[in-house]
Amino acid sequence: MTLRDDINKAVKKARIKGFNFVRLTAYEDLLGRIAKRF
Repeated sequence: MTLRDDINKAVKKARIKGFNFVRLTAYEDLLGRIAKRF
């Protein structure tokens, strides 16, 4: 279980609560950049 997996789980929970899709995709792009550094 990586940090990214944990964050993705939290994002999925947020998505169920009506997380803004545009903000979500930007957030996933940011996560991808963070993940490359680890």
